[in-house]
Amino acid sequence: MPENNFIAPDLAGSNLPPVLRGIVAALGWRRAEEFLRIHGGTVVVIPQYTTRVLHLSTEELLRLRTNLKNHCVDPQKFQIALPKVDKLLKRKRDTIIRRNRDLPLNRLAREYSLTTRQILNIKNSEDVGEHPDLF
Repeated sequence: MPENNFIAPDLAGSNLPPVLRGIVAALGWRRAEEFLRIHGGTVVVIPQYTTRVLHLSTEELLRLRTNLKNHCVDPQKFQIALPKVDKLLKRKRDTIIRRNRDLPLNRLAREYSLTTRQILNIKNSEDVGEHPDLF
């Protein structure tokens, strides 16, 4: 279970989709990753009180309900369509690869199990999210 002194990660300028941004803001990176590994790709009811099924504390549930209230599939039941964890991990990985531009392609390719072409494409791409500016 998480500590009571939770500090939300700084997501200013983040290109995460709104639902992912809300989950990471509510749980933090590590807990969001754990939560989405289990429940990602499904529609989940976020209850008011702790349940064994979701493995979240009452505080985490409250933060999730607050951050995701505008993204409900069914607002009366508080159902949320959770994205798969792959999106979160891919964006995180790509950001790390872009930060390490000066490292050799072969080393990064081995470290992330990608081809050197994929690493080169990631390095040369901008971190602009889903909709790059066309003009």
